[in-house]
Parts: sequence; structure tokens; C-alpha cells
Amino acid sequence: MRVFHLNWRRLRLQLQRYSPPVLVATTLWLVWALLALALRGREVGQFLALLLLGLFVLGGGTLAALWAFHTLRRQRQRDAAQQAQLIWLTQVIQPRRPLPSVGTWTADAEVLVALWLCIRERRPRRILELGSGISTLIMAYALEANGQGELWSLEDGAQYAEVVRRQLDDHGLGERATLLTAPLRPWQLDGATYQWYDLAALPADLEFDLLLVDGPAGFLGPLARYPALPLLRNRLSDGAFIFLDDYGRQDEAASVRRWLQEFPQLSQETQRTQGGAAILRLGGTSSTGA
Repeated sequence: MRVFHLNWRRLRLQLQRYSPPVLVATTLWLVWALLALALRGREVGQFLALLLLGLFVLGGGTLAALWAFHTLRRQRQRDAAQQAQLIWLTQVIQPRRPLPSVGTWTADAEVLVALWLCIRERRPRRILELGSGISTLIMAYALEANGQGELWSLEDGAQYAEVVRRQLDDHGLGERATLLTAPLRPWQLDGATYQWYDLAALPADLEFDLLLVDGPAGFLGPLARYPALPLLRNRLSDGAFIFLDDYGRQDEAASVRRWLQEFPQLSQETQRTQGGAAILRLGGTSSTGA
């Protein structure tokens, strides 16, 4: 999960969420403009135009202030909850070095906590991660705490992959996690073309008990993360868990709906809709280590 993972698509979702105040203000403006044009040149028309203009400015300013206050309050509450979960996570992990900073522009702390708890409880033998970052360190530490398991991570950015490799080495987790540079390449699925990871470097005989889908970046195209399950289903064990990050976004939610339709053995365990993760599970008994 990259620190700079949030992009303009999340900003667009925020604008859509607060579109009603914008719509009201725009409607007031149009009413004022139409009346001003219809009554132009008359004293009554000028008075009404000025009055409506004043109401528009007052109403728009009030709505903007309320929107800003509401947004800041929600952000403070969210930041406080994030901080509490990160403190708990750090105390539980007791990392050998400080973890990379986690701020507003990164994955929710609740997703990291959910990953940690799932790994500690389910004890997967092998994990596959699409898109590396602080989640790579968290999962590697969880496997180390279990005393078993290995993590494989695919990263399309060569420079960023090298940064995460150094972080793994600094934390003494280099032998627990393997980070592969996997550039994006075109994939054809059901007549559509997707830019998705090249799997050539990933050994074909590996079977994974947990899949974290946190890449590629959503702005690359519609349903950018949808290919994960169609292309990796045969590499997942029965009972494997799938985490899809950024489930609060429209394309990620649509990908989950398609997966549930196309893979009858897949079920949705739970979901975190505030920019969090959808957690799914393949049918069958969980294939985990002793």
C-alpha cells in the first residue's frame, strides 16, 4: 500500500458525496440570472436581482462553511481513529525500526489491522500481494510472529520496489518476503484490454492462501484491479482469503460484484466501505499451516 496511493478518483468521490449543496447553490444562481434577464431595465427587476444575488452569496457561503466544518470534523475523527489503531498495531508488532509514516494519503489503518489479525488467526502458508508498501512490512512481521509462511509481492514500479526491498532488509524481513518487479502489460479478458502485472517472474507452482489486491493504480483504466481473480484463481488454495483495497471506490466495488457473479465459490466475508477493503473468501476448507 503506497503512501501516495490516494489519487484524484478519491477526490471525485468526495465531490460527488457533497454535490447536493453545490446543486442548491447552482439552482439559486440560475434563478437569479433568469429573473435578472427577464426584468432587466425595471426598478423591480434590479431590486430582485440584487436581493437574489445577496441571498445566493449568503446561502452559498453558509453551505460552504457547513461543508468545510463537517469535512474537517469527520477528518479529525478519522485521523484519531487511525492513530489509535496504528498505536495498537505498533505495540503488538514491536518493529525493530520505526515503520514508514502513515498519513491521510495512504491506506486505512483498519485495513492494516485486519490484515495483521487475519494472518495471525488463519496462519496462511503463502501470501501474494499486488502493490507493495507498508502492508508488505506488516504482513511480513505477522508471518514472522507466526513462525512460518512466506510473502510474495508484485510491484510495477522498479524504483519503488527497490525502496520497499531496502525497508524489508532494514527490518530484518528480507528472507520472509520476496518482492518481484512486475511491469504492467496488456491482458485480454472477455474482449477488454487491461494493463496488469506481468506474471512471468512469479513461479507457476506456488499456491497462495491469502491475496491482497492493492494494485495496479486505479487511474490506469476502468476496473484496473478486476483481472486479479480471473488470472490468479488457479493459484489460490481452497479457503483462500482475498483482500481488495479501496473498496469505497466505484471501480473496486464493481470488480467485487463481477467476481461474485463469475466465481460461485466466492463469498464476501465483510467489508469496510470508508476507503477500506472488501474481504472475500473462496469456498472449501481453509488451507493453512499447522
